[in-house]
Amino acid sequence: MEHYLEDFARLNKEYLLLAREIARTDQEFGRTALGLNQAAMEAVAKMTVPQIEKVVAHPHLLQFKLRFSSKYWEQVLAVSETNASSPTSLRILATAHALEEGIEK
Repeated sequence: MEHYLEDFARLNKEYLLLAREIARTDQEFGRTALGLNQAAMEAVAKMTVPQIEKVVAHPHLLQFKLRFSSKYWEQVLAVSETNASSPTSLRILATAHALEEGIEK
């Protein structure tokens, strides 16, 4: 079981590093993709690597979670089958998902 906790810690660290990068470079996309409000995006953007490492050291404090529904994945497959996987199409899909789920922008 210990190796699972280490795997989750690595996954959580990679997720937070990616979330931080998104928060620093494209907050509009980040709010949609990560489901975070503006205050949370600003907090994540300011995190340092030592702060991230401290957070992921506590496995119950942060848990990476895919938040896409089966309906979303059906839409992803439909987009991929039509070769409409341009960044614009994927942003539209992500925005539609956010609106469907009621995610705060």
